[in-house]
Amino acid sequence: MQINQIPFTETGYLNSLMVDYVSENKDLKSFYNSFPDVVSAGDQIKEKKEFSISRPVLVESLKEQYKNLSHFSHQEVVEENIDKLSTESAFTVTTGHQLCLFTGPLYFVYKIANAINMAKELGEKYPHNQFVPVFWMASEDHDFEEINHIHFKGHKISWHREMGGAVGRMEVESCAKALEALSLHFPEGNRASYLMSLFAKAYEQKNLAEATRYLVNELFGSHGVVIVDGDDVNLKKLVAPYFKRELIEGVGEKYVSESSEKLSTLGYKIQVNPRDVNLFYLLDDYRERLTRADSGFVTSDGKYKFSKNEMLAELDLYPERFSPNVILRPLYQEVILPNLAYIGGGGELAYWLEMKAMFDAFEVPFPMLRLRNSVGVIPRAISRKIEKLEFHSKELFKSFHELSTTLVKRNSDIDDRFKNIRDDWKESLNKWNAFTSNFDPTLVSSVEAERAKILKGLMRLEKKVIRNKKRHEGDKLRMLQEVKNELFPGNGLQERKDNFSKMYLAFGDDFIQEILNATRPFENEFTLLSE
Repeated sequence: MQINQIPFTETGYLNSLMVDYVSENKDLKSFYNSFPDVVSAGDQIKEKKEFSISRPVLVESLKEQYKNLSHFSHQEVVEENIDKLSTESAFTVTTGHQLCLFTGPLYFVYKIANAINMAKELGEKYPHNQFVPVFWMASEDHDFEEINHIHFKGHKISWHREMGGAVGRMEVESCAKALEALSLHFPEGNRASYLMSLFAKAYEQKNLAEATRYLVNELFGSHGVVIVDGDDVNLKKLVAPYFKRELIEGVGEKYVSESSEKLSTLGYKIQVNPRDVNLFYLLDDYRERLTRADSGFVTSDGKYKFSKNEMLAELDLYPERFSPNVILRPLYQEVILPNLAYIGGGGELAYWLEMKAMFDAFEVPFPMLRLRNSVGVIPRAISRKIEKLEFHSKELFKSFHELSTTLVKRNSDIDDRFKNIRDDWKESLNKWNAFTSNFDPTLVSSVEAERAKILKGLMRLEKKVIRNKKRHEGDKLRMLQEVKNELFPGNGLQERKDNFSKMYLAFGDDFIQEILNATRPFENEFTLLSE
């Protein structure tokens, strides 16, 4: 496949905070630790070495988590990477995501590929260390509506069920109906059969967390990706002292609020706002945020109430009943993993930047923040259309209106004609201006007003002519619309809409390897892959 790299800053799809972050704007330096590059990783390694990680507990917990996938694919390479984490020279590169149905949007895949590539590149630069790619499952999330559907070739395939509690604990038997609905839109052939088998086996697992573990392992296990489920009692015990400080001192609210205010003062949009307690109370089929009350703590629905001492005793006895919200989840990850970098999208990293001061207060090293790779895949039929339209890959990020106007003007001498007409009018108006200046200077302002009206009218006429011309360029404009629909469905990015299934059906087993070959983990570029 042909590879074209376009700087993120030239795509128009980054928020202003991320544009400034990848550009290393000095105003943002206090909101992160090391800028994510190969050289800075050396400093990050030194800093993380000094932070105490309970590696035996981590390794044992991971092995226990994988027990449900007995004799799983790529078992040897995955277990080897888990064992590596017991040594002080091993570090992780982490990404994470919600437990989306059938892997959800394409960037789910791109995130993991980015972590694999970064771990590989760091291994080449620092051969005395080992680097393990990690996928962190957002198994304690509760937003079922965000994960219960995919888009496939213009169809929305949804999973319907009653929701309650953490999504990772949800049984997945009812996914069979969604899979059946998806199969109706699959073509015949080996690739479709493989996908149906892959999804069917995944959703035979115990719950959504295990189903997602199965999928990620089948797709990426050969690269040694280790999958972490934070909904784990032994891992929660490791982070319990930090949760205790949050309950007693309200660390998250204090420091994240201060950082958010500073970012807001700099003109950036705030992504998340901390609460007075940044924890949920978690039971089977139940997940409600905790909040402070006069007597201690209460769940947001009022169902459970605790005095301060009762709450702390509950944490000591049942740490698994406490779940971090978006503010504390990153801290949880960095406490239990020997992690160097987190790879996320623009929205994710924007809220991570609000948390540096909180990490400092907890005395936990802040990881390198790496903006994930973005990819647009251009099938052969679409590539041919782009060639016929004679657009450069960078131009494709412009709006349909801009591109269609360029197309119309390019295939005619209309711009030259417009210019000649405008020049003729300007010459005539200049003569009027000279005449009135000599005849009666008081009329000059009236002439200038008329001049502005005439030139504005000419612009309106030009737009009308272009619109009319577009109607006569119907075939090319339809071709252009097909290109935009493929790469920017609904005026958004392909990677945020399309599902992995579409690409696998088109490219087969080679697709993930093509992504790995094409993307560069430390480059701030948007990758276009053309067949």
